[in-house]
Amino acid sequence: MRPPCEIMVNQLLPALRALISYHLVEDYGFTQIQIAKVLGITQASVSRGLKQLGKFESYFSPGVKKAAKEFAETLAQERQSLDENIKQLCVFCQNQKIGGLLCRLHRSENPELETCELCIRGVTANLRTNILENLLHGMDILRESTTFYQVIPQVQSQLVMSLPEAANLDEVAGFPSRIGIRNSQAHTFTGPEFGASKHLAAILLQVQQANPEKQAAIVIKYLEGMEKEFTQHNLRYLTVTREGVTTSANTDKAILVAINKAIANEKLFDVIIDKGFFGIEPVAYIFAKTAELSATMADAVSRTRFGL
Repeated sequence: MRPPCEIMVNQLLPALRALISYHLVEDYGFTQIQIAKVLGITQASVSRGLKQLGKFESYFSPGVKKAAKEFAETLAQERQSLDENIKQLCVFCQNQKIGGLLCRLHRSENPELETCELCIRGVTANLRTNILENLLHGMDILRESTTFYQVIPQVQSQLVMSLPEAANLDEVAGFPSRIGIRNSQAHTFTGPEFGASKHLAAILLQVQQANPEKQAAIVIKYLEGMEKEFTQHNLRYLTVTREGVTTSANTDKAILVAINKAIANEKLFDVIIDKGFFGIEPVAYIFAKTAELSATMADAVSRTRFGL
């Protein structure tokens, strides 16, 4: 039995220190001896970490990269005392444990923890735990719905929610296994994590440039004439088309370009309809302040669509 703290100490912390060392050398001209002093480790450890940067590559998520740069800047400019530096490191550790990279590493080593929610529900609440808790509530709404499963796309659905003013995919939480169908109900095999979504998270980040209050989104199957249901529930919608699509490899980029073009002219919307392309299923993205509200809207649309 290895708690996540052990993985932090043995795997993630050495990777973080190595990346901090790299930035101190490249950005601030530190020597290995100077780095050893500010990090409180030996010069041999610094040297070993720099040589193992390639080995640590899998740990360098956007959140870890951002943290390493911030730590290096703080240490180089001597902006904080030792206790403040330690506090900053502890906050980083806690964030990675609450649905972050550390959580994913721990689950990968312990498959039986696939549905574990301990760090979400069993720690002192903060902004990250609140977002993950909200995603769980949203998933409960979808799971209990008698109609939502009928608007789950063939590629499955996803529900995401971001930190305020999120800057990268690591600051958007979603479900790693996505949301599928089991026994005519919405179902997911894992709990929510930060950095778990790429496609929908990227769309949400783009939408937030026009609508910062939209911190959550859900993707559903678009059915012909669904605009009627959106209007009935007072959901304002935009329709986008993919331009310049020649292969399946650039379809994600094409939809981001299409959305960017659409929201440049219209910033008041709740839904973006993607009519798809050859071999690409039409879908609709529903945006709201919270994941729970996005799920509620999606459920309401599905109920109206199927006469319930």
